[in-house]
Amino acid sequence: MTDLTARKLAELALGRSHRALRMLSSCNEMLIRTSAENDLLAEACRIAVEIGGYRMAWVGYAMEDDQQRIQPMAHAGEEHGYLAEIHVSWADDQSSGVGPAGQAIRSGEVVVFEDIIGNPGFASWLALARARGYRSVACLPLRDQRRAFGVLCLYSAEPYPANADESKLLQEMANDLAFGIENIRSREERQRTQEVVIKVAQAVSSGTGSEFFDLLARNMVEALGAHGGFIGRFNPAANSIDTLSYFLAGKPMDNVSYGLDGTPCGQVILGEVCIFAQGVRELFPEDRLLVVLGVEAYAGIPLLQQDGTVAGIMAVLFSSPLKETELVRSTLQIFATRAAAELDRQQSDARIREQASLLDKAQDAILVRGLDHTVTYWNKSAERLYGWSAEEAVGRSVNELLYRDPAAFAKAHAQTLDLGEWVGEINQIDKSGRDLIIEGHWTLVRDEAGRPASVFAINTDITEHRKLEQQFLRAQRLESIGTLAGGIAHDLNNILAPISMAVELLKMRVTDGRSTELLDTVATSARRGADMVGQVLSFARGMDGQRVGIHPRQLILEIESILRDTFRKDIAMEVLASRDLWAIHGDPTQLHQVLLNLCVNARDAISGPGKILVRMDNVEIDASFAAMNLEAKEGPHLCIEVEDSGEGIPPEILDRIFDPFFTTKSGGKGTGLGLSTTLAIVKSHGGFIRAYSEPGVGTRFRVYLPAHPELAGALPTHAPADLAHGNGETVLVVDDEAAIRQITRQTLESFGYHTLLAADGHQAVSLYTIYQSAIDVVLTDMMMPVMDGPATIRKLMAINPAVKIIATSGITANRELASLSGSGVKNFLPKPYTAETLLTCLKQVLAD
Repeated sequence: MTDLTARKLAELALGRSHRALRMLSSCNEMLIRTSAENDLLAEACRIAVEIGGYRMAWVGYAMEDDQQRIQPMAHAGEEHGYLAEIHVSWADDQSSGVGPAGQAIRSGEVVVFEDIIGNPGFASWLALARARGYRSVACLPLRDQRRAFGVLCLYSAEPYPANADESKLLQEMANDLAFGIENIRSREERQRTQEVVIKVAQAVSSGTGSEFFDLLARNMVEALGAHGGFIGRFNPAANSIDTLSYFLAGKPMDNVSYGLDGTPCGQVILGEVCIFAQGVRELFPEDRLLVVLGVEAYAGIPLLQQDGTVAGIMAVLFSSPLKETELVRSTLQIFATRAAAELDRQQSDARIREQASLLDKAQDAILVRGLDHTVTYWNKSAERLYGWSAEEAVGRSVNELLYRDPAAFAKAHAQTLDLGEWVGEINQIDKSGRDLIIEGHWTLVRDEAGRPASVFAINTDITEHRKLEQQFLRAQRLESIGTLAGGIAHDLNNILAPISMAVELLKMRVTDGRSTELLDTVATSARRGADMVGQVLSFARGMDGQRVGIHPRQLILEIESILRDTFRKDIAMEVLASRDLWAIHGDPTQLHQVLLNLCVNARDAISGPGKILVRMDNVEIDASFAAMNLEAKEGPHLCIEVEDSGEGIPPEILDRIFDPFFTTKSGGKGTGLGLSTTLAIVKSHGGFIRAYSEPGVGTRFRVYLPAHPELAGALPTHAPADLAHGNGETVLVVDDEAAIRQITRQTLESFGYHTLLAADGHQAVSLYTIYQSAIDVVLTDMMMPVMDGPATIRKLMAINPAVKIIATSGITANRELASLSGSGVKNFLPKPYTAETLLTCLKQVLAD
């Protein structure tokens, strides 16, 4: 890595972070549209290779076997049989577990091998990896709520140092992928249990049926005039018959188990009706029970299940030989048919009850309700989700338990009756009144006659999932805003730069007070525009603004003229701000935004003529006030109050006005972000907001910001500065914007400098080659076509290592890139710059 320049390292780091952000965004989109786990894994690997630029990517799952293997599940890129040849585990006592994948699963953290060559943890796979062009690897754990269950491994063709921003974004992608895997598995589990639940809803009995078999056996013995009889269930494991009911001489006997070897029951189990009209004891001498009971004749018939297998046996015992065997046979068949049906029903019920016990382990809420909406079944997950126990829920209407507004439920229920099922999302509440978003799959259950009997429902809580989707969409929007802001910031600042410098030149030629006032307004607006661009960039990239000491009175005076010029003339503006207000510490642009948001909302609340009052006061918050307002802290505060005479805010929505995207304005007239952004800015400054409103009277917002009385005398004043003049030095101005080149030339030549102009890096290098000895300093933009700033700087330093360069850019993030471009860069000047900042910077660089 010693051959990489500092600039190359910075570019690589920025590029990798950008690719990681694109990977995260693509992964979020993929999670929403992919429904199969294998497709999800393969798509994640594809994104890593095609968007992330990795040479190979694979996903593995941690197996719970003796070797604790990591089983590859999907891959993409230049794999060439690599995964089939390696053995990877997550065991800490095996050589195959010391690699990055095993470490990532054990620790649950991102593990990066910046260069696999010379890393002892990768020695087992080094030869195979190098043969395929791998040089570095990053392993990201896939975690559920308990542990890391898998890993996403990314292989690069080049070594690179660890990048905290990139690692954070990659781990977010791995976390989102793990969430998607769990979501798919949960959905598949619901599908697997649906058939079982329907069987539960259709079950007609949960009893043992012992009384039924006793009655059947008694009737059978009496119908045939037999000595005794029994009904038994076949036990294949013991090769025996376990009696269900046993009668002898008209009396019930203890149930016993009959062995099948050497007994007539053994013949019946083969599936045939067996009738031994006489001599049965001689035919089966090993059946001692026949002798004890004094049996002379025997008749037995198998009890067959629907698939034809033998489930049990029905037999009658006679104390004398049989004469009418066909009568016995037909009678047995009648009784056997009924006994077999009941036995089959009991076995089915037993299976259903066994399966039903699994439903309480399901993650989804499963319930059965009658057509009158009364709950008849409520599993453990329903208890956990809704807070109602099964005892509390069964017998009550779901309308009463789960719905704040039953209209949506009525529509879904009607579709269930019409189409036989309903699948969709619906809003419900739990026992505490908490709002839930539910994904429901409801199925209409019919009775044996085909009539609708009940509704079986599988309800999945997707409240957090929907929040996550909103975060995904919001992150994508912010990414788009960031991309757009970064793209236009350079152009906007190039537009503002000539305005800022032209104002300074015009002030030197204008003498009347009105013109000077207008130029001051232009200068203030240009400066505020530049601050706004910076603020948009800060918002999109999540960076904190610059905090400085602020005179509150100056804050409101700067914004008052804007409001008076833009608001309707039938709205009176009154501003009350004393001169002895305490100073505050904050970002001027953000606080301007707070005032603008509140004043614009006040204007929109007034439908006709009205009044807006803006007042600033010093407030000392004491312990009593702080105790009643949890966000407040004791000490000096500045209170900014914005009051309007509008329609007021209804009490039922007053608590929601700070929610993001909540707005009462008509379509196209509000985003719902104004007050939420205002609240976020105020909180970031350590303050808080209170809103008061009365319908028909108006609304008043009070913003409390921590004040610093001790700063009042230390804040800088804005008295005009004496602009620094040059002494005939020559400045090479390099910029692709013609307006900037011309206004910079006019400014510099007005203050004693000579200038040379270049529209791009090639022209700059050519001019410097010719006039090197005469050029004292180079002022170059960082973003230009043909040859950009960093390339230009390197070329100039190759000609003259001692060259003095001032880098400029409309994107402040290029400051770091400029510093990495070479030692010739002496300073960085963010656009738009004023004549004062340009001349001051030149003076400092030339003096050094």
